[in-house]
Amino acid sequence: GNTIATATDSIRLSLTPGSGTLGGLIGVRAVGGIATFDAVTVGVSGTYSLTAFAPLSPLLSATTSPFSVSAGTSTTVITSDSPDPTVVGEHYTVAYAVGSPGGTPSGNVTVSDGSGTCTAALSGGSGSCGMIATAAGPKTVVATYAGDGSFAGSTSPGATHDVNQAASSLTITGDASATATSSDVSTWRPSPAARSTSRAIASGVASARSASRPRRASSETA
Repeated sequence: GNTIATATDSIRLSLTPGSGTLGGLIGVRAVGGIATFDAVTVGVSGTYSLTAFAPLSPLLSATTSPFSVSAGTSTTVITSDSPDPTVVGEHYTVAYAVGSPGGTPSGNVTVSDGSGTCTAALSGGSGSCGMIATAAGPKTVVATYAGDGSFAGSTSPGATHDVNQAASSLTITGDASATATSSDVSTWRPSPAARSTSRAIASGVASARSASRPRRASSETA
């Protein structure tokens, strides 16, 4: 339509569909029949139309052709992993941050070290979650931002985390030695017959020894 040069009405913007979020200066007063909007933002990716209208005037509204809004880029980095090194079975904490030129991302970040994972939400563009060292050796820790309606996902460069073997120890839980008691020892006593046999054998041995000795010749004086 034609421009009304004398119009100084208040003009506002609305976004269709309403699932998007419109930010920036969305209400201005016309100057010379023209309303100018600077730094208007759409916070959620998708396809939209803008409508300009004068809420307190009989002026007709005007709507733009549909346009697309892409998700903003994001960058994810690991800011720390502590303690480092750890031992097998020990907990450690990984901290991360997600940034974007278009604002502050929200949503979840998942951390992985190749053996386990943890997931936590961003708060003000940063966060942390706890991991457990499950296997010894060097690990590459990576944080992955899932993205949201406003910002695309991104993955951090790998950060090295070392896991050492846990110390081992040997504990004796019982006494393996055995001590004989009087009840464990049997006393053997020979029978009367065995004692008689033993005496007979001993007597025979003594007689044999006596017979084997040479007799000394006796001298007689005539």
